[in-house]
Amino acid sequence: MKNLRTILVKFLILILFFLPLSYLANSASGGIQQFELQVQKIPYSKSNTAKSESLELQFPDKYHNLSELYAELEYFNRTASNLIDYSFIGLSYWNNPIPLITLTNEQIVEDVKGKTYVVAHHHAREQITIEHTIRTIRDLVNGYLTADQTIGELLDRTIIYFIVTLNPDSLDYTLYQNPWQRKNMRPIDDDNDGFIDEDGPNDANGDGYVSIYSAEYKTGGWETWLEGSDEDGDGLIDEDSGGGVDLNRNYPIHWNDSRCDSGSTGNTLLEDYPGESALSENETKALVDFVVKHKFTHASSLHSGTTIPILGWGYTNDKQAESSLYEKMLDNWDSEQLLPGVYFDETNTDVDYTVAGGWSDWNYVTQHIITLTLEIYESTGAGTWHFYKYNGTHDIFESDVVFFDPPEHQIENVHRGLYDFEEHWLSLTPSIEIEKTQYIKLDNENKIEISLKSGSQYFNTTDNAKVKVRASNEELVTDYPDSIGTLFPTKTTKLPILLSKDIPENFTIYVNVTSGYASDLQLGMNVSASDFKATPGFNGIIALIAILVLIPILRKRKAV
Repeated sequence: MKNLRTILVKFLILILFFLPLSYLANSASGGIQQFELQVQKIPYSKSNTAKSESLELQFPDKYHNLSELYAELEYFNRTASNLIDYSFIGLSYWNNPIPLITLTNEQIVEDVKGKTYVVAHHHAREQITIEHTIRTIRDLVNGYLTADQTIGELLDRTIIYFIVTLNPDSLDYTLYQNPWQRKNMRPIDDDNDGFIDEDGPNDANGDGYVSIYSAEYKTGGWETWLEGSDEDGDGLIDEDSGGGVDLNRNYPIHWNDSRCDSGSTGNTLLEDYPGESALSENETKALVDFVVKHKFTHASSLHSGTTIPILGWGYTNDKQAESSLYEKMLDNWDSEQLLPGVYFDETNTDVDYTVAGGWSDWNYVTQHIITLTLEIYESTGAGTWHFYKYNGTHDIFESDVVFFDPPEHQIENVHRGLYDFEEHWLSLTPSIEIEKTQYIKLDNENKIEISLKSGSQYFNTTDNAKVKVRASNEELVTDYPDSIGTLFPTKTTKLPILLSKDIPENFTIYVNVTSGYASDLQLGMNVSASDFKATPGFNGIIALIAILVLIPILRKRKAV
């Protein structure tokens, strides 16, 4: 028994003696060393660093006309220049700029941020979408300046693009002539009389409103028409209205698809006329070119006429592959009362029709963008319709309430009821987060091992997501895997990156992950070689323990 104990002690001594020597030898010869790498993550700085002045609307409590809107956005840009950039994505039919507000902390580099965009005012009469958008910009800027943690993080690591109106030509026409206009202002000779837009709706009775009338068919259903007069003397009323083309039926996806309920017609008088061809309109062409140029992960389009969030297909009521994701999101929005009083459904069946050539389908299919169509206002209740007259065969009802926009004194309240949700939606922009980074020094090269996770509440990446890695110094990155496993919000996935032998003092690593319908996610790390903590890794810790154990044993045996 004593001999066995002696053998075990000798064996332990050998192990404990050679292990630290092996570790020290590896260290001396440039062998494997593992350290925790201290990095500065880009983009979120955890402090609201951009300085600016707070924003107040120059034209409050009213609907902006086109010149006022441009002036408001120019004021935004002057006042919050470190957060806002004002430009345009293209020109409309009548050469009006289609305004773009880019909102982010401009002191943090752009190419490592997630991107999302919001487009308002596809349809002329939905002016509340413009007013809600400019107030959202105002509140995000002011929240950032007051050190709101959520907004600070959002604007430091996300670029938000706001297309404030896609339909600028129609704005003044809708405000001052025909509040029911839906389409753009491309001139069309609807009645083929050689004149263009000469007989549209007007305030024929001089009461200050362009009314809408409705009568019920005996066979069921309703016919509606707008107030007007025979302005061209042909015996017809409102047969050649101002414009145009329904911009939200003009996208190159299921364009003019006869299987759809809306957007498949050659009748230019109809509100959903899709144009002569897909992308026939300057406005939709400008948006498509803009979106293709950028790499967006999700986007939203604002509308009015009802109150409902629409996720999923437009051309069919079938479910998309992400339907379970949509259900989870909608359930949360409902339970958290982010959109109180709104009926939730993962498809658009509650809108009662399918659409051809729609914005959401084009973004989803061709650009792999998760889209939300948000209908933000509907005028309902007593007083919307009243009896007008009996014409001998039908009761005719009249309304001078434009269902799509609230009265001016209610604009701010409508916005306030939606702002928390808008902030929440923008915060869902898919991203990837650094959980932990380890530096491993090898004989002839260096290795960084990054532990990643999804930075979004809902969006996971798909399995085998494609990876691209680059560095600020050319030829620094020598190898990395082409793909990685799924990234989850609560689970990390390791990404090893091999670097060349000679590391510069300071460099930046950029990681890009492309993954199905949460595409082109980016992150960046600022790395300083002098910040490498010379903390021994697992082998080093074992070696240290071995030395501490070995010294008392050797002392004891010497004493014996």
